[in-house]
Amino acid sequence: MNLLRAHSTSQLQPAQANGYQLTAALFLRLLALIFFSAFASLAIQIEGLAGSQGILPVSEALDKNLAYWGNTAFWHFPSLFWINSSDFMLITTTYLGCLISILFFFNILPRISLIILLVLYLSLSYAGQIFMNFQWDTLLMEAGFLAIFLSPHSRYSIWLFRWLLFRLRFLSGISKLVTQDPSWSGLTAVVLYFEVQPLPNWLSWYAHQLPEWLLMSATALTLLIEIVVPFMMFLPRRYRFIAAWLTIALQVLIMLTSNHNWINLLTIALCLFLFDDQALERVVPIRLKSWLLSKPLPFNRERKFYKPAMLILGSFILFISSVQIYEMLIYQRIEGRVGELKRQVQILRLVNQYHVFPTMKTERLELLIYGSNDGQQWQEYLFKHKP
Repeated sequence: MNLLRAHSTSQLQPAQANGYQLTAALFLRLLALIFFSAFASLAIQIEGLAGSQGILPVSEALDKNLAYWGNTAFWHFPSLFWINSSDFMLITTTYLGCLISILFFFNILPRISLIILLVLYLSLSYAGQIFMNFQWDTLLMEAGFLAIFLSPHSRYSIWLFRWLLFRLRFLSGISKLVTQDPSWSGLTAVVLYFEVQPLPNWLSWYAHQLPEWLLMSATALTLLIEIVVPFMMFLPRRYRFIAAWLTIALQVLIMLTSNHNWINLLTIALCLFLFDDQALERVVPIRLKSWLLSKPLPFNRERKFYKPAMLILGSFILFISSVQIYEMLIYQRIEGRVGELKRQVQILRLVNQYHVFPTMKTERLELLIYGSNDGQQWQEYLFKHKP
């Protein structure tokens, strides 16, 4: 009866310009799908990457950390695989992550599900070592952490998601300038990008053939969207919408011409917090809206402790992330207690520093693979598609 009442109320009452019930519900479902894809892709890779016969066995990493850190090794290498690092444990963790992601998608014990997902993914990200030390991994962890405290009625939680999106975009842009990379300062980065990027797709070739003046203009536009546009995310409603659409458009263009895992999809999902329920109602089908709002979200009813707790959490995140921004601007690590505190927080990957393509390579290096039937005559393998 309560669910029916909530369902009917959501249809009868028009969305308000400052409401985020639908926004939060849609974001959480998208986050669940991204978590599922992350665990599902690891399920078929983790044994070859970190298994006992893998490229970088997690058991060896555990031994090295224990020898170096001693009793504090668990903190510096936080992972469930200290308990058991077998191949079975690695694979089971990925499939458990898929299962919990499904529960999270259907809003079943969402906060508990999120906490479990973060613990599992943190364990796998350390087990994967260099293979899971990418910015999409840290962004997923940070977004998932903030989602635990997401309340559609809290300005603090909505602001923290906007702050995360701002840092992701602004740091990605400003890092291109502070590194003094000639490709970015000379506006030739996109001229090179489609050829030298790690995983080009078939559309990358066509993009690479565009006129040089157009690609140089695209470089300038990229810097503008990443450095200037993020400040619009804190302006009144209309300007936030413009910032959102420009950011989304850039992410879609990147996805069409490259492959950077889910970082572009998660960036688009974060852009939802630049809109509100009134804006989303125009594009979200009524049936989908009814389903999204059929169950209450975490912290739908704020407790007395929620606002002061969010104020403390927000202040801490703001402090640590401001240190990260300052480090990026001066292009130098801060030492002392502040620097040590920042590094300790980053161990859990809950507040992170972002820098997407701060430098651009000028040539593409590839391995040539040769085969022979007799060990004397060797011929190069020619692939229709390149990994």
